Amino acid sequence: MKLKLVVVSMSVLGMISCPFAMAATQTTTTTKHKHHHHKAVAAAPVVYKGERVYKGEEVAAPVINDWYNRIIVDGGINFDAKWGNRSLGYEGENNQRLSLNDVHLNVTAPINDWVKAFASLSYDNASQTLPGANLAANSLFLATQPYVRPATGVYDNIKDNIGGVVIEQGYIRFENANQLPVYMVLGKQFVDFGKYNLHPITQPLTQVMSETLRNAVTVGFNTALSSPNIGVFGSLYGFDNQYTRGVSTLAPAGTTVSSGQKMNYGAQLGVGQTNDSFTWDLSADYMYNMIGVEGIAYAVGIFNGSNLAANVGNNGVATGGTYQNKVSGFALNADLKTGPFDVELRYVSALQNFSVYDLSKNVYSTATLGAGQGAKPWTAGINAGYAFNAWEKNQDVYLGYEASGNAVNLFLPQSRWLLGYGVDVLKNTNVGLEWDHDIAYGVSKGGSGNSSNQVGLRVGVKFG
Repeated sequence: MKLKLVVVSMSVLGMISCPFAMAATQTTTTTKHKHHHHKAVAAAPVVYKGERVYKGEEVAAPVINDWYNRIIVDGGINFDAKWGNRSLGYEGENNQRLSLNDVHLNVTAPINDWVKAFASLSYDNASQTLPGANLAANSLFLATQPYVRPATGVYDNIKDNIGGVVIEQGYIRFENANQLPVYMVLGKQFVDFGKYNLHPITQPLTQVMSETLRNAVTVGFNTALSSPNIGVFGSLYGFDNQYTRGVSTLAPAGTTVSSGQKMNYGAQLGVGQTNDSFTWDLSADYMYNMIGVEGIAYAVGIFNGSNLAANVGNNGVATGGTYQNKVSGFALNADLKTGPFDVELRYVSALQNFSVYDLSKNVYSTATLGAGQGAKPWTAGINAGYAFNAWEKNQDVYLGYEASGNAVNLFLPQSRWLLGYGVDVLKNTNVGLEWDHDIAYGVSKGGSGNSSNQVGLRVGVKFG
């Protein structure tokens, strides 16, 4: 049986940061897109940044009834190599010398004019615990902790909890852009909290605090479906938390917590405009309980001792933990593109303080923890890029700065500078280079106070 293979143009990437514009096409969107560092000119693949292109959405449902004429297959492979300091174990940083940072196969099936199905098989080995990582208690602690606190984060908590080849996304989407400006998505999906790239060379600090993959229900709207230039878009989503509410192992004897709802939910609202020479969008996101975020849940579970096994990497079996108090989250996303230039702004923050027994602000000891302060972490980033063509090759450069606060126990640096370059060496083949300069939190805040450098090389190909 012959599968209909569709070669996907990467020119769509320039529109990903503006979801209302994508919805304005004659066909409809079938998957959740997140993005980071879209620096290529039109028709230039940027696979080295790991942008996942699930491109069934640009193909209208065929009129032929044969099932094999209604299935679109595509995918890609990203191979990464790393040099420099790979021993700090920051969350979202790939510490493997050589790794497959995402091999993915996507299948899209337009069922009828109103229904489409999407599934993505994915594998990577970038999410491993540091070989020989120091698992001893932080030497800055004034007393021995009642559990072993790992001295490392991981690249991708989603893969660590599952391991191997997984169905990364799988959902049914109900939408007909020609009839109504609304849609509904049922199944495993990345919910609308923050904007990010699913598999970057290094995850931005804001991605660590926002990436959420869950079996969810999303209902959304987009007024740009009936207007090609400007529109308002938004969504509501709901899913079950991976963690349950309970008393932390660090809390004093006799501590009680009220039973909280396991259901989590959130919303997004945005506005934007697009035309041939100028595109912008601005959106704000809300999540009722940040324990739904992969990176937050991992850090809380490690901190309070309810998910120690999460540190063993792809061979781990830990999939949950407990938390004491609910903390809501807020994200702000802005994108601007004009000609070959583009700018991205990202901000993610907790709206309340975590329980000091779930996530403390700075260094703590078991003797003084109760007198300390719970963390209220935030992260922010700005990235600017320029795309150009030289030697008959599409190329791009980008420069970024990221910062965080109250995030030492999220395994994040206090700040980061990054510089990157990518070039399309052959058709659907891109080579990219990225340099990250990280500055740790000071000693009084639980960090080393030192700076470090890491260089990542990515070779990426796309097929389908």
